[in-house]
Amino acid sequence: MFTGDIPFELSKMKDLQFLDLASNNFSGMIPTSLVNLEAMSHIPAGNGSLSDVVYYGLSLSNVVVYYGLSFSGGMRFGPNEFIHMSTLYNDSLSVVTKGQQLEFTTGIRFMVNLDLSCNSLTGHIPEEISALTALTSLNLSWNDLSGTIPMNIGALQSLESLDLSRNGLSGEIPKSVSSLSALSHLNLSYNNLSGQIPSGNQLQVLDNQASIYIGNPGLCGPPLSKNCSDTKPPPPGAEDEDQDALFMYLGLGIGWATGLSTVYLFLLLNLKWRIACFLFFYRLYDQVYVQVALTWASLTRALD
Repeated sequence: MFTGDIPFELSKMKDLQFLDLASNNFSGMIPTSLVNLEAMSHIPAGNGSLSDVVYYGLSLSNVVVYYGLSFSGGMRFGPNEFIHMSTLYNDSLSVVTKGQQLEFTTGIRFMVNLDLSCNSLTGHIPEEISALTALTSLNLSWNDLSGTIPMNIGALQSLESLDLSRNGLSGEIPKSVSSLSALSHLNLSYNNLSGQIPSGNQLQVLDNQASIYIGNPGLCGPPLSKNCSDTKPPPPGAEDEDQDALFMYLGLGIGWATGLSTVYLFLLLNLKWRIACFLFFYRLYDQVYVQVALTWASLTRALD
């Protein structure tokens, strides 16, 4: 039930590589200061940089806090007593990634995760987020984010799961998405994205491809059935021609209305001309009526 902006101070935790703020009531914009999370910007070497992280007194990688001290691998209680850590706790953590909830054990050391989903975040996705090149999972779904997907999102080469669904993102899907060679889960559904869906070897092997883009009426091309030729923009100059035609018809309408109004007003104010006009129409009506009657009579006699 946390509220307010995401604190700037979080970015001072240089070694932080797993940040999960999901399902709260955070609002405001995603802070650009997240680029300062150095552990998310460098791919961990060896056993990973989570080897010394402590979580509520339980180890994420064979580490435990005991009376304020850190012990790695085991605890020595007496001169000849040694108890291995695995007999004291289960080293595991539940993580939402790749569209499902997974239980991680020792593999959590290699999980570099940023999960801000299910909040009330607004504004655009900062371009700076592409500097977090060690990210394996990025989840910004179920927020009120707007703007476009960062064009350099393809720089996140370690990314295995990307979920930007249920936002108000617009514009085209960056072509750099197709260069995410490690990607195994992608969800861009229910936004306002438009244009042709990028093609690429990695995108074509993802599961349930059509569901990745559902809820974006402006998208076209495979794997969707909507053909991009049906949504091509009008050729250059077509819009100007439409505007010219509109102005022409509008001018004609105004001209007719002005002319008729002038004649009506003139007849209304001038009695002689009004009488002459009415007599003209009466005589014209009589002539037309007589002509029609004579023609009809002639046809009738011919048929008899």
